[in-house]
Amino acid sequence: MANYTAVQGVMSAIADMLQEALPTELSGPAVGASVQLLGSAQLNSTVSNNTLVLYLYRISVDPTMVGGYLRTKPGAGARTPEISVMLHFLMFTIADTAVNEISLMGWGFQQMAVTPMIGADRLAAQGLVGLATPPAPTIAWDESDSVQVATEELTREELMRIWDTLPLKYRLTVPFVARGLRLTLTPDMRQYTPVVDRSIVLELTP
Repeated sequence: MANYTAVQGVMSAIADMLQEALPTELSGPAVGASVQLLGSAQLNSTVSNNTLVLYLYRISVDPTMVGGYLRTKPGAGARTPEISVMLHFLMFTIADTAVNEISLMGWGFQQMAVTPMIGADRLAAQGLVGLATPPAPTIAWDESDSVQVATEELTREELMRIWDTLPLKYRLTVPFVARGLRLTLTPDMRQYTPVVDRSIVLELTP
């Protein structure tokens, strides 16, 4: 359980997991492939060839997990409100040849399939390979925190509409969704001037 920084933490953890598992035949000098987590502004800049890109394009409330309050141990004080969200992201490749594009995407798809759960240990280790720029913030993950990652069904029209909003031309793409990310809702702690006077006005009718 973490605050808003957990969104970046989950995406960085997925990118780190892929980067660490990248096989030598793809990461070596022959192909020189890498994994990058890119934001909307970065898509406008030149991205190196043979790059497996993760792009978060939407965040939504998870309708399968009812929000409420974080469970606390007896005597732990006030309960903390929470909300469960889903992270919708695209995985696509920018490559210099058809072979590299297909190979890198095929490997990425396979790797995501064999690692459907991102556990607390992986979430806590995110950012250690220096992938995040700037470095991901330190997040206090709970031992029970985990995120499920699976492919997301989008129609061809929905996928094309997303690509129409991006500065790049269409690339071989697989949509994914990460479910089960619980965010704490920080209460409004702003300070207001205390009420020191109260006036009651009575209107008398003739």
